[in-house]
Amino acid sequence: MFNKVAPKTDEERDYFTRVFGKEKPEKSKVAAALEKAHEIRQFEIRLYWQRSLFFWGFVLTCFGAYMLLLSKEDLTVYINVALLIIAVSLSGIAPMVR
Repeated sequence: MFNKVAPKTDEERDYFTRVFGKEKPEKSKVAAALEKAHEIRQFEIRLYWQRSLFFWGFVLTCFGAYMLLLSKEDLTVYINVALLIIAVSLSGIAPMVR
């Protein structure tokens, strides 16, 4: 009797019925579902940090290339490359601004 999870509201009752197929699922099934949801969330967070590292690496590379071009004495030769680097780096930052 104590190994069942009792829903407290109508919303919980509907949710348990849709997910587990009955109103009062066993605690082990609920625990397994929560563990799986936790694993999925950890995976999403890992992917978020990986994407952010790639993004900021790209931005830093563009910034470094731009600074390298600015350090050249004759900038008129490299003006097209400098404008391209600026455009690419701004296109990467623009989606972040909302």
